[in-house]
Amino acid sequence: MAWLKKRLHKIQRFYHLDIREVSLLIEAWLTLAWVDLTISVVPYKRWQHWLVLKPEEVPKNRASSAEISCLIQIAEVAARNHLRTMNCLRRSIAQQRMLNRRHISSWIHIGVKKEGDNLAAHAWLTRDNTVLNDSQDVTLRYVELKNGGWDQVKSGLF
Repeated sequence: MAWLKKRLHKIQRFYHLDIREVSLLIEAWLTLAWVDLTISVVPYKRWQHWLVLKPEEVPKNRASSAEISCLIQIAEVAARNHLRTMNCLRRSIAQQRMLNRRHISSWIHIGVKKEGDNLAAHAWLTRDNTVLNDSQDVTLRYVELKNGGWDQVKSGLF
């Protein structure tokens, strides 16, 4: 019964969205599905270019931070309510692709941190050195993998 109440509450909130927000939600849900399917089925070599898209390659758009924040928030809602679990990499790629469609440049970052004897990886999105889809301290919690970053991970320098 609690599950049903939770779903009904979500449906009620959906009806309070305006048409622009509904279309963004649908776009985000479909983009996440497409990114998830691609990453799950297609060899890495065919989609690795998604991770190295340089912001200079996207025409600049002077979108407001409120517009970008709205897009990211709606994409996060779509990710939380998807059929499959959307990890940080899938969310970041999908959000970047949605921003690129609007000619808003952004950058995907991948970082790692040690958790005991293991490494934990995380992906996040930035624009103009501002983290878009995570807390601002993500750069303090993770060591970003940049050119040559894998050498640091292999040698355990951090």
